[in-house]
Amino acid sequence: MRGAFRRATSAAGALITVGIGGAMTGASVLWPDLTGPIFFYGGLAVIVLGIALWMIGRLIRSGRAEDGRAGDEVRSEAEGSNSMSLAAKQEGGQNNRIIQAGTYYENAPASPAPDDLRDAPHLLWSSARIEKMHDRFWELWVECSNVGKVALVRPDSWVKSTVDDVTPGPGPDQYVVLTHTPTPEQIEFQDFDVQGPIHPGTFTLRMRIMGRDPMPGSREIRWRIVYMDDDMSRGFITECSATVHLVMGTATVEGTPALDNTSRRDRNADYNEYMKGKKASSTGPRRPYQG
Repeated sequence: MRGAFRRATSAAGALITVGIGGAMTGASVLWPDLTGPIFFYGGLAVIVLGIALWMIGRLIRSGRAEDGRAGDEVRSEAEGSNSMSLAAKQEGGQNNRIIQAGTYYENAPASPAPDDLRDAPHLLWSSARIEKMHDRFWELWVECSNVGKVALVRPDSWVKSTVDDVTPGPGPDQYVVLTHTPTPEQIEFQDFDVQGPIHPGTFTLRMRIMGRDPMPGSREIRWRIVYMDDDMSRGFITECSATVHLVMGTATVEGTPALDNTSRRDRNADYNEYMKGKKASSTGPRRPYQG
C-alpha cells in the first residue's frame, strides 16, 4: 500500500494522472456527442488530482531530506562525542600511567599548597619555672609541645641572660643613688641539640645559668629557637623571655613569662625576614608578645 502511494505521488505518477485527465478532457471537446459533459468534468478532476499528488510528493520528499540532514548532524555529533570520549579515555589512561609512575594516586588527598602551613611543626610554650640542681646550678625550665610534624633545629638558635646590675652610690645630700647596668650572664641550653630534631609531643627546654654563685638581682632570660620543617623547605622562629630574680640563695620567676603564642604563618614570616637580613639575630620579634 505504501509502495503504491509512493509511486502515485512521484513525478512520473503525477504526470501520468495529469495526462489521463487531459486525454479525457480533450476527448470530450473533440467528440462531445460520444463523451458528454461528465467525461469533460471528470477529466478536469483527474488533472487536479494529478497536480495535488505531485505537490504532496514534493512535500514528502522535502521532509525526508530535512530528516536526512538532521540525522547526519546527529550522527556527526555522536561521532564527535565518541571521538572526544575516546581521546579522554586515552588521555586519562596516559595520566593514570603518569600518576602511577610518580607513586601518586587520583584518590589520594591533595597536597597542601606552598602557603598552607597546617602540616608544619609548631612549638607551643606553656609554663616556666626555676630549678636548683644538685650541683648548685640554677636552671630555667620551660614546658613546650610540638603539635605539628618533626621540627629540625637550626644552629643559630640561642639563649641569652642579661642581669640588671644595681650598684648603690653616693648621691647629693647623702642620698644613695642606684645605678642599673645591663650585664650579660653566661647561660646555655642543657640537653638540647641545636642541630637535632624536635619530635611531636611535649618536652622541657632547660637553660642553665653557668655559675654556682650567680649575680644577685633580676635578669631577663631570652631564648630563640630557629627551626625548619622535616624537608628543610620552610623555616620558623619562636622567641620568648622570662624574668628571674635571684637573691640570698633563692630564685623565683617574676611576673608572667612572655611566651610566644603566635601562629605558624607569623613565625614563618619572621623567619623569612630574618633570612633576608631585615631582622637582626639578637632582637626580639616584630610583634609584642602577650603574657
